[in-house]
Amino acid sequence: MLFRRLSLSLAFIPTITVITCLFILMYNDPKWICNPFTDGCFSISAVGRNMPAVYIFKPVMMLVLILYAAYFINVYGIFKKFLISKYYLHTILILTIVTVVFLAIYIAVLGVQGSDIWRFMRRIGIYFYITSLVLNLFVVSLVFNKIKEDYQVIISTRAVTIFFYFNILLIIAGLIGFLVNFIIFENTIRNLRHLIEWNYFSLIQISFFISFFIFKNLDTQD
Repeated sequence: MLFRRLSLSLAFIPTITVITCLFILMYNDPKWICNPFTDGCFSISAVGRNMPAVYIFKPVMMLVLILYAAYFINVYGIFKKFLISKYYLHTILILTIVTVVFLAIYIAVLGVQGSDIWRFMRRIGIYFYITSLVLNLFVVSLVFNKIKEDYQVIISTRAVTIFFYFNILLIIAGLIGFLVNFIIFENTIRNLRHLIEWNYFSLIQISFFISFFIFKNLDTQD
């Protein structure tokens, strides 16, 4: 089933890419040796924009952009078959466009030092990308949670419930992280911001992984 394949792809491809790029930098320069998930020693963007990791990071992130679009468009198609309200369908499409546009800008200007667009993406624009992605995941989980009892033959109610509440947690964690980042943005405490970034990134990947388990009878949905 396409939905499941996309879920797994978005759960693992970004994670494997970032970790691979980090190991490449560690191999080339000992100053990169640390655990950013616990130390917050540098940002994900720093890993992605430095040579030679940038040659892997940017192309793969373009693939991830396409996968995001495919995932939510596939969800849109599934919900349309289930006769879900146009309000939810339009919300998913709008949030998908916002996610894809801001991620595309981020990828395009990654590593372009001195660019006003890069400064915008680093300070503000990246929040639009993350926020729209997380809100889209929540809307998807909300709709699945609304219809789970009517489609128990093909939908795992347990997986949907976990997916729904996990995305509520994701929003709460995002709000806390945003407030912390906003308050200390001009401060010198960079490690805390980076630590939040790496761990929140992990939570997003887990959300996609959970969505893999939503459908039970896969053949009927392909």
